[in-house]
Amino acid sequence: MTGIIRAKQFGQLLSLISAAFVFLFCGNAIGSVHTVTIGNHELTPSSFTMTVGDSVKWMNNSSTNVQVQCGPGFAGTYMPEGLSPFSIGVAANSTAFHKISTAGSYYYKVIETDGQLYGEIIVVAPLPVELTDFVATTIKNEVILDWATGGEINNERFEIQRVQIDNKTEGSSNLLFETVGILQGLGNSSNIHNYTYVDRNLETGIYLYRLKQYDYNGNFVYHSLSTEIEIGIPGSFVFHKIIQTHSIQKHP
Repeated sequence: MTGIIRAKQFGQLLSLISAAFVFLFCGNAIGSVHTVTIGNHELTPSSFTMTVGDSVKWMNNSSTNVQVQCGPGFAGTYMPEGLSPFSIGVAANSTAFHKISTAGSYYYKVIETDGQLYGEIIVVAPLPVELTDFVATTIKNEVILDWATGGEINNERFEIQRVQIDNKTEGSSNLLFETVGILQGLGNSSNIHNYTYVDRNLETGIYLYRLKQYDYNGNFVYHSLSTEIEIGIPGSFVFHKIIQTHSIQKHP
């Protein structure tokens, strides 16, 4: 009987160790990996955006070793103030990884045997709001906007913005959106929450909508409804979305 009890206790101990190992392994995940290829005397891509906690993988396809450098002490490079510089060797036909944990702009260089290459990494903070859905429904001259969040961190408010498209503005990258409504956020929440805004009494035309989400620090991020909304055709139409999320910016 004692042997059976000890065997059970040993089995329980193994289960606890396994659970702890799984927890530690998952807790130390490196996030997404962004690959930069070094070859033919160029970096591909030479500039990209990633999220805090993601990693860069430099893939050296050349036949010689290279050195990746960034930060104080390395001329022509830049990183956010207060961080320690890094210098990473990448052997020929091999790879090297580097995890970045601070938001900001990083200008780095790759030293080859016969020259230098320069690249840029823009690191943004994780989005404070997880937008899971964003759709628009038209009924006569009204547009009903519905969106849902799967979680919110420091979420102060949503500003609902629209712009009317005509022959002069179609295809322009400098559209002048106006704020037509404001809905308060939940602050901090881990639950699903649904929002609705109704834009009434619209004139006949084509419109674009977006959400401008602010946190309590004055930072904001855009969530755009990529589908054009047309007012003036009888009936009711539902336009589903492809959400385009722009990087967080500091409110002036």
